[in-house]
Amino acid sequence: MRARFSILQFMAVCLSACGGHDGDENKEPVRGQVTDPWRSYCTATFTRDYDPLAAKDQNGNPYVLLRAGDEYLVTNYWKDPCDDPVYCKDHVELGYLTSDGPATFGFDKARGSNALPFTSNCSLDAGVRYFAAFKDVTIYTNSMLNTKLCDLRAGSVFQADTQLGEGLEVCLEDGCLASAASLNGAQIFRVYVKALAQQCGAESGFITVLPRHLFNLPLQTWVAPLWSIVGPR
Repeated sequence: MRARFSILQFMAVCLSACGGHDGDENKEPVRGQVTDPWRSYCTATFTRDYDPLAAKDQNGNPYVLLRAGDEYLVTNYWKDPCDDPVYCKDHVELGYLTSDGPATFGFDKARGSNALPFTSNCSLDAGVRYFAAFKDVTIYTNSMLNTKLCDLRAGSVFQADTQLGEGLEVCLEDGCLASAASLNGAQIFRVYVKALAQQCGAESGFITVLPRHLFNLPLQTWVAPLWSIVGPR
């Protein structure tokens, strides 16, 4: 079993939530672990040290080392819509928290297998999906980012609609590309979450995400401040 990393967030630059990072002056969570505002949601605690990339830097140290006892936020869980115990997979996505939001990495396991290197405080089969703001974020009505729809405060949480394909996607429209080009490497994400209408008056909008470095890697990536999480029913 090998962990997979979110292409949406990492855009194929490094494909990792990298680093044996222990926190720094920018108030990054210690090794990306869950923080107090999110402890009532589903988490995963590793039962052994785990190197999801099986890759080492020039000094022979893992780029990523998830240590036994480390606890991470569960950001998504889903099952393949089939029943074959060999080919059908269960999928768990965890969030390595940064000051911008969760850098996500996922695990796939065969149906009925107990191969995951962590345990959870939730019964994930019965979990409820939400969308959460991990920092203050402004949502715009259009891809040119010239009309504000609303502001979400850090800690805002909205329950997802299980019947809809909600989430974030990189916007590749001409307007988005023009806006991104003017913002020094930012990515523009289209957001669609039905419950946003409760606070923002609309179910969709656009956010801008600035590039950042993760840990000791020279490459930049984008970590969205609005992302899914899983909570107990």
